[in-house]
Amino acid sequence: MPDFDFTPTGAIFDRREALLEEWTPDELVGRDQELENYHAALQPVIENEPPSNVFLYGKSGVGKTAATKFLLGKLESAAADVDGLDLHTVTVNCDGLNSSYQTAVALVNELRRPENQISKTGYPQASVYQFLFNELESMGGTVLIVLDVVFGAIAVYMINRASSASVQ
Repeated sequence: MPDFDFTPTGAIFDRREALLEEWTPDELVGRDQELENYHAALQPVIENEPPSNVFLYGKSGVGKTAATKFLLGKLESAAADVDGLDLHTVTVNCDGLNSSYQTAVALVNELRRPENQISKTGYPQASVYQFLFNELESMGGTVLIVLDVVFGAIAVYMINRASSASVQ
């Protein structure tokens, strides 16, 4: 009878981890110009200055998330060596979030510990934004927020607009 023991051989995949959603490649092929533009938009961060807003769009699977993870990883590594630069990155997958309110709640909850998270409904929009700004203020430093898988620009616009408004 054949041997049916399950023993890892590694023979099927060279890099099985490349199939995992959280995996980031060491290099991105064929995206040099896009990465240069993206890099230029993030460069002010390393100078301890606010960066420009960045909005990446394109078809599914072209590398928007991979490019973001790739460059943020490099930026975080470089920032660790810069005195006085306190960099935080926050990523929220917006798939299934249909409004700026839902996006703001998801951001608040991403920034809070599980026992302090807010419910997805029941708060006035201004209160949710105030919670968000309080969380960001308590973090201090430079906070880069990545809203991944945004299908409508309205969520990004409303959050940016709210940040410039006086929320009481």
